[in-house]
Amino acid sequence: GGCPHTAIREDASINLEAVDQLNRRFPGLDLILVESGGDNLSATFSPELSDLTIYVIDVSAGDKLPRKGGPG
Repeated sequence: GGCPHTAIREDASINLEAVDQLNRRFPGLDLILVESGGDNLSATFSPELSDLTIYVIDVSAGDKLPRKGGPG
């Protein structure tokens, strides 16, 4: 990918399973992009670059959830 391996801090197995499921459900796909915005929800691909965007927001951090305008 475009990131050095030291920047990847998550277990990719969940993403790889999702890619496998997409390939089984839509066998004609040419490309699947998996993006992680981390806590910066504005750091995403331009909507014009994809046909479909699915947002998954993990709220398991509780009060550490990123808020509009920053913490506080």
